[in-house]
This record gives sequence, C-alpha cells and structure tokens, in this order.
Amino acid sequence: MPLKEFHKKMFEMHKSPMNWVLHLIAGIVIVYALWMHKIIWVIIGIVIALAGHVIQAVASKKPKEKDKKIK
Repeated sequence: MPLKEFHKKMFEMHKSPMNWVLHLIAGIVIVYALWMHKIIWVIIGIVIALAGHVIQAVASKKPKEKDKKIK
C-alpha cells in the first residue's frame, strides 16, 4: 500500500472529533496506567480507544442528506 493511500485511510478512520478526543483520553489513561503499574487501567484505556472506533464506524454509516433520494 503506497504511503499516500495509507495516510488517506488513517485520516478517514479518525475524522470524527469524538473519536479523536476518546483516543486522546485513552492515551492519557494508558500512559498513567503504565506509570502506576495498573493493568486494569490499561484495559480501560484500550476499551475507551475502541469506543472511539465504534463511534466513528456508526457515524460513517449514517446516510448523508445529499445522498438521500428526493421523492
């Protein structure tokens, strides 16, 4: 996969602001968990990051106004 296509795919995966915020929070939680040696918080951070991906997937599947057919 060429680098341009990879960047485009990554941008599409992270274009939702809520996804970006959840990934930022997850990163902070994971870094703190590793610092304090708390494995349960690492898992919580991973779940938060996955929730961001789920939100992005749901948001990208919604039909857009211009895509709807006018009857």
